[in-house]
Amino acid sequence: TLTTGNGTIDFSSTVDSTANADNNLTVVSGTGTAVFNGAIGTGTNGEIGTLNVNALTDTSSGNITFNSNADIGTTSAAGAARILIGNGATGTLALDGSFYTSSGGDGTDAAQIYTANAFTMSGTDPDFHSAGAAAGISFVDGATSDIVLSNSADLTIQTNNGTIAIAPQIKGTGADTNTDIVLNASGSSLGSGAVITLNNGDGAVIGTDIGTVDLTAHTINLSNDIETDAENITISGAVVLTQAAGDYTVIVTTGTSTAGNISFDSTIDAADATNPEVLTLISGTGSTTITGAIGATNDIAALTIQASAATDTGTVSIGALGSGTTAGATTVTIGHATDQPTKITFTGGVFVSSDDQIFRADAYDMTGTNPTFIASGKDITFAAAGTGDIVLSDTANLTIDTGSGAIGNVSISDTITNVAGDGNDATDVTIVAGSGTVGIAGISGDINDVAITTTGNIT
Repeated sequence: TLTTGNGTIDFSSTVDSTANADNNLTVVSGTGTAVFNGAIGTGTNGEIGTLNVNALTDTSSGNITFNSNADIGTTSAAGAARILIGNGATGTLALDGSFYTSSGGDGTDAAQIYTANAFTMSGTDPDFHSAGAAAGISFVDGATSDIVLSNSADLTIQTNNGTIAIAPQIKGTGADTNTDIVLNASGSSLGSGAVITLNNGDGAVIGTDIGTVDLTAHTINLSNDIETDAENITISGAVVLTQAAGDYTVIVTTGTSTAGNISFDSTIDAADATNPEVLTLISGTGSTTITGAIGATNDIAALTIQASAATDTGTVSIGALGSGTTAGATTVTIGHATDQPTKITFTGGVFVSSDDQIFRADAYDMTGTNPTFIASGKDITFAAAGTGDIVLSDTANLTIDTGSGAIGNVSISDTITNVAGDGNDATDVTIVAGSGTVGIAGISGDINDVAITTTGNIT
């Protein structure tokens, strides 16, 4: 343990443990700064046990700096078993090296905890890696600033089925060069302990001069927006929206007039039923793809996709909304009122809302088995923006149901047809609109039975 009476602690060169001893190092600098200039734990068998710099119960307020040569370990070898840096009183924590690799910790005691009011990273592609099974990495506080990356700092944080928890916003610094973000909690296999929690309640969790964003975990808790500069956003894992204050809105966007794609490969749910979140997805001319169901466990509030501007013309593919006859969202709006996505593809079997559903596109594909659209007592609208049709696959018996009693209108401005066109298909179309009106452009091609039930008008 090195303790100063509020003086500076400066390590001019490397820091290692006695070979194979895994000795701990604790630094307490009070109001003084703590500075590391050389690599840590990279000597032959020189890994440190626990590296503690003004951390845990300490209240030292001095700034902490790991300069460009102060890597903790290497890309493949740990420099410490655990890395505990800073506390709630720490001013600025500068992490300017490239590697922060640990071997210890577990599901209870995180391997790496970084705590400060502000964070900066100017090293080349900083990589925070927890190799210990279920051992997490956390960035805590960010009370006065964010995690600010330089132009050269593409950020990677990876655990071995451990939690990645980040409270401050992750942001870049220069409009000339965007910084890429990779958060991967999966390790060698994707277990339930692989959780990413992005919990900045005051603004975007990732945004400002950001390039590609790749998130991989079993569960991804998302409290606020993700924003890139026309770069792809790829989210692999079940997403839970946790915006617990303000407007309860989470926006995932690559920009309204650019070609960055958005991809979710699993489900999206609200955290609970008390204050369900609003979800808005914007990919401009890029595609938006949601493979899993939205709101199947906990329904969200309004769902809006590619509807923020006339330049939101990229394709949309959506897996399902809700479960059975249970709504997955309140209102659903896909496509802008003045210019729409070139195509909306429905790959699942059920799309249930508690309020209106409005779809606007040049064309529609329904590739799931027996797609069913339900909005009891509300309106369901398929608007035609181009010359395309609503094309059903051979397994897609289509049902559109606004209820058997209350007024719920159905408006379909495209022709419903079948994809095969070989005369051997038995695809049915069923529309139930209670006392609402049914407006439909036409039904043609290899369609078998058609049943339209309403006490209102059919046009």
